[in-house]
Amino acid sequence: EFGADFEQSVGNYSSKITRGSITGPISDTVSYRVSGNRNSRDGFIDNIQEGRDAVNNRDRYALRGQLLIEPSDELSIRVIADTSSIEEDCCGAPFYYNDPGNAATTTALGATILPDDIYARKIKFDRAMETDQEQSGYSVQLDWEAESYSFTSLTAFRDFEEVNDIDADFIDIELSGVLQNSFDRQVFTQEFRVQSTGDNKIDWLMGYYYYDADQDSGGNNRLGSFARPFFDARIGGIVSVVEGLAGAPTGSFIGSGTGRTSEFNLLTTSHSVFGKLDWHINDKLTASVGTRWTTEDKEIDAQITTDAPYSAIDFSDATDPLVQSLASAHPFGALAPVYAGAVQLFRPVSDFYEKRSEQEPTGEFIISYKYSDDVSLYASGKRGYKAGGFNVGAGSGGADFDKELADAWEVGAKIRALDNNLQLNVAAFSQRLRDFQSNAFNGTTFVLTNAGEIQIDGFEFDALYAPTSNLFLSLAGSYLDHEYTSYVGGPQIVQPAGSPSLPPVQDLSGTPLSGVPDWTLSSSINYVKSFGAVEGFANLAARYRGSRNVTSERNPIADQDSYVTANATIGIRDTEGLWTVTLWGKNITDEEYTDGLFNSVIQAGSFNAYPGDPRTYGVTLRLQF
Repeated sequence: EFGADFEQSVGNYSSKITRGSITGPISDTVSYRVSGNRNSRDGFIDNIQEGRDAVNNRDRYALRGQLLIEPSDELSIRVIADTSSIEEDCCGAPFYYNDPGNAATTTALGATILPDDIYARKIKFDRAMETDQEQSGYSVQLDWEAESYSFTSLTAFRDFEEVNDIDADFIDIELSGVLQNSFDRQVFTQEFRVQSTGDNKIDWLMGYYYYDADQDSGGNNRLGSFARPFFDARIGGIVSVVEGLAGAPTGSFIGSGTGRTSEFNLLTTSHSVFGKLDWHINDKLTASVGTRWTTEDKEIDAQITTDAPYSAIDFSDATDPLVQSLASAHPFGALAPVYAGAVQLFRPVSDFYEKRSEQEPTGEFIISYKYSDDVSLYASGKRGYKAGGFNVGAGSGGADFDKELADAWEVGAKIRALDNNLQLNVAAFSQRLRDFQSNAFNGTTFVLTNAGEIQIDGFEFDALYAPTSNLFLSLAGSYLDHEYTSYVGGPQIVQPAGSPSLPPVQDLSGTPLSGVPDWTLSSSINYVKSFGAVEGFANLAARYRGSRNVTSERNPIADQDSYVTANATIGIRDTEGLWTVTLWGKNITDEEYTDGLFNSVIQAGSFNAYPGDPRTYGVTLRLQF
């Protein structure tokens, strides 16, 4: 049957979102569906540099086509193709906290330093900030129904490409110079599943999954013309002293345009076999067991070129005559080599080729009990697994990280009451993660490491209540008691240049998880009222997120207070669903919160942050044909 829909939204910040789809038959056995969307919006953060546009904008589109072929009642084939594109000025981050020493030094060098107010949504930097992304995918799903079982084959391929140009220092003088990253990945997957059908005492499923990925990434990271004078000013001219002691040409250490280029090729191949049994012991009690065996192989080939001579010096070698001379010649004395090493932005890293292989069984066990038509109970135990791998970034040196294992136990209930006008789901759970994979930004690059052990205990619930035929209320929430039970090698708090040095790692054992609040709550009120052939509706939704620290090193400066955001809609539609007009608002109270905070590039001791989206509002027209 032919059908189509069209949707157009317009809002503040020049927001325009267009969506549409069309579907219909080609023949008695073949049908199609084509859908697409276009999304554009001005940036949320103003770059006040002359000639620059606002950043963190939207400019993207997506297309998707489906073909369903049903040559018989037993056989169906679904073919899907999609493509999407992003061309945006992303992502600018104002200063959350600018260390006074850093601010004074960059100001003296000619920078315009704005107040530490990320919610003013202003920034001033001199280079382009661009993200270009293209991706496409294809899949074929075949389903065949036999008398007592069904067979499914799912074949898929996806290509993803991205290029980033970044002004990494977020100011209008060049501490960092060119910073370009590229990423290209092709992924092929194949899955086969066979499962029982019909009414059986024991239902079963078994299958095989294959994953193959070829990933190329590269980077070009250069120092700007103000990096050298910035460091000389912050740490007592140490770089110039080292340069003189080494007999190097003036300006060659931490020189403008020096830096590093890198190319990485990462290959991943994974095989999994899996199965599941559901034993219906009686009409009320079912026991389920599932298992999966995964093998994964990775290999990485890295080509890294560093043309920064300052980075070749090993300041930790106390027997080096240059290091000894520096300790004698500089007023900082024995601390001079420590400070000099702290500003080696491009540590010596050689080309490397590495392989790793791992195998891991995972599984689950579930008992479910139907106490009555309105109450169901369950208990489960699960073992999860996340593969290890390699850091793909020149600053990380290709350091590998181990697999992550998760054990989870849960008990819960699903309840229906008041003639099904009340629906309540509750659960209590406990999770233990071993070798948890934690991603931290060290001021140069993101590095994934294993964070020892994590324990999370908590409960969650969601409820939906309809006191009348027009009014619907919902409430959901979770409470987490969480901590790093063992994390002796946690990332250290980055200190401003010239400050007393700290050990390279810190013991975060016993501290709460980074970025995780104790409490999260959400609620909504939805009201519907008919007026003849027209229906009016209104919705108010709110979300509470508890306080948390948003840095991996748990820097106290990054403590985020709890906050509440609210969204609202009001509109009318015809009772046949042919048209709808909606007025909407998101974050209607313009609540201020951060989406992420990280160590500033080159400017150690300062932090940049991404503010949460401001208040947005608009109108949407939807037509159904």
